[in-house]
Amino acid sequence: MQSAARWLARPSYGQTMASHRTLGPLTMGEIVVLTAKVFKEWRQHCQPGLGDLFKRARRIEHATFPVADAARRTNETLITSAELFMLAHEMGHVMLDSGLAQSPLSNEELRADQIGLSLYLPAAIAQAKTRTAFAGAAFAVRVTGALANAGASFSKVYPPATDRLKVLLEEMRSICPSDQYFDEASTVMVSQLDFMDAIDHRIAPMRQPNPLAAWQTRVRLIAVLQAVADQQRPASEFTNMVALAARDEPPADLAATAATLRRYYAPEPSGPGYLAEPERLSMVAALVDAVGALGADLRKVFTG
Repeated sequence: MQSAARWLARPSYGQTMASHRTLGPLTMGEIVVLTAKVFKEWRQHCQPGLGDLFKRARRIEHATFPVADAARRTNETLITSAELFMLAHEMGHVMLDSGLAQSPLSNEELRADQIGLSLYLPAAIAQAKTRTAFAGAAFAVRVTGALANAGASFSKVYPPATDRLKVLLEEMRSICPSDQYFDEASTVMVSQLDFMDAIDHRIAPMRQPNPLAAWQTRVRLIAVLQAVADQQRPASEFTNMVALAARDEPPADLAATAATLRRYYAPEPSGPGYLAEPERLSMVAALVDAVGALGADLRKVFTG
């Protein structure tokens, strides 16, 4: 399973697409399509059905163009973090079986996730920082879920990936001193969850509503607001994302998100955050400017 995570987490590119795109990167939509294909091919090659034995699809070719060292290091850190969580999960089984740890959860896989996360997080945070550590554990769980959506078979003791993710998020939140700290520390994790949501939808379009949608929207807005405050993204990205949330989210959820952002980025902090105070103050100013650029209806939502 570790090798599957490393293979599936690497950006994969179709030979036909890469051949005519020698200048510039692929779009996110193209990457989603190709990554979904990789999940399906993993199932076909590692757990072939009768039809697969007679018809083997050609594997996707890896990119032949160079990848920037900074991007490669970021990708490798995320993949390694996911692999470490998988190892910690197995160590959780060992500790539970030997009586060295206990968990109130009834499902053995959820119990191993809970104990494994307690082993994984301190080391992963020290090595890769909190945002990547959170993202690695969530990505490891979502890989298993995407493989299941693609038709891979797992033991019946494995609960749905949504149940496993819920346990991880509860444990992560429990080590954070405030909701704001948890949300700000979850930006990389949510970007990975968004990516995996798109892949899951590509593999199996008929999916259940996402119970984490409102939280993912809030964290996504925080990530974009930070990028705007750091002058890495234009303010229009924040306003456009608010407009998309207004289109897709129930009005009550959008109002709750707006109220939370007002509380997080008020001039006087309401609690400890993950981001340093100078960064937070820059986001306070960026939020004021961005809200001022919203249309009248949305501006009213964000001004209360």
